[in-house]
Amino acid sequence: MNRYEKRIEQLREAMQAAGIDAALLTPSGDMEFITGLKRQPGESVEMHTFGDYLQGVLVTQNHIVTIIPHLKHLSIDPQLPNLPWLGDDVIHLPDGDENPTIGFRPFDELVDGGAGSGGAITLALPKFALAMTPIRLAQRYPNMRFTCTEDLVSPMRMVKDSDDLDKMRVAARMADQAFENVVAKLHHGIREGDIYHEIEWQMRVLGAEGTSFTTTLLTGRPGLQAGFAESAGGPLGRELTSGWVLAFDFGFLVNGWCSDFGRTVYFGEPTEEMRRTHYLVMEAQRLGMAAMIGGRATAAEVDAAARDLLVKEGRGHEFIHRLGHGIGIDVHEHPFLCSTDATVLQNGMTFTVEPSLWVNHDYFVRVEDVVLVTSNGGVSLNTTPTFDMIVIE
Repeated sequence: MNRYEKRIEQLREAMQAAGIDAALLTPSGDMEFITGLKRQPGESVEMHTFGDYLQGVLVTQNHIVTIIPHLKHLSIDPQLPNLPWLGDDVIHLPDGDENPTIGFRPFDELVDGGAGSGGAITLALPKFALAMTPIRLAQRYPNMRFTCTEDLVSPMRMVKDSDDLDKMRVAARMADQAFENVVAKLHHGIREGDIYHEIEWQMRVLGAEGTSFTTTLLTGRPGLQAGFAESAGGPLGRELTSGWVLAFDFGFLVNGWCSDFGRTVYFGEPTEEMRRTHYLVMEAQRLGMAAMIGGRATAAEVDAAARDLLVKEGRGHEFIHRLGHGIGIDVHEHPFLCSTDATVLQNGMTFTVEPSLWVNHDYFVRVEDVVLVTSNGGVSLNTTPTFDMIVIE
């Protein structure tokens, strides 16, 4: 039994324990993790295809059906011979039919065979399923109830195995390499948009499947008094010269696994305040990582280990977000390094650790690594130094 067959069995066991009759794994991290069937980047939100709300892998206790809209077959069909555990029951939806009858066939069989014509079936859907999925199914099966696969699958996704970690290391190191290549091209007078497009170019040159989220640059300088500028592929923006601070936030999707990376770069000689802030943020990250001991610390305690230092230094109000989040097939996964998450960390979990300070509402100083939980504390999957200040002369 391979890893995906085991995961399907685990899903079925969790469904049975929760009284759930079936799960329709629409395009999502849950689908990819459980079945090995890869999503196409952005496919669930960026294009309309007939019957797209039925797309996915329907898993019951004794059967699996793969449902494919016509315009998706070129990306899905070639994968199926390598996924024999999905079986041979594949439904190709016709083009031009918004409510394809053939697509409802497995749901008709589920209702008729499981609970009679009353349709008292509980179906689990991923968090990011299209809203039209439960709407159309509820119209056809008025007594069908819906729940989310997140509670079933998230516990399975939290701890990564050795193969998962190998892939995540590749994704993290690719982000490191991209950053090194981008920094080599920075110079006084470079425009924000040029930097953004260079990151996107590096993604392609290095062989990533895509970005794991929207590439973001946070730019500002002391005394700006206009808040930070967030560049995400829009206009080319301002020229960065002496005094500007540039904080990176980007990640790549590699072999289906995500990276999430952040560093801060200074144009011209940093001020003393910048230096103090930089080392304070890096020390906060170090303390957070040191607290990431498997079986001992909770997610909330790790957040506090980093946050308490910033609060002690009178900078807590400038740290405006959680310390980090789980990361894997999706860039944001459970658990979360925040004050309300009581999850006990386990060896093999992976998180971003990303303290930052929004200094006087003028500029950001931030750092971000993907970090593995171990018995001795957190270990970064990235190799780019943190405490070293990167200065563009």
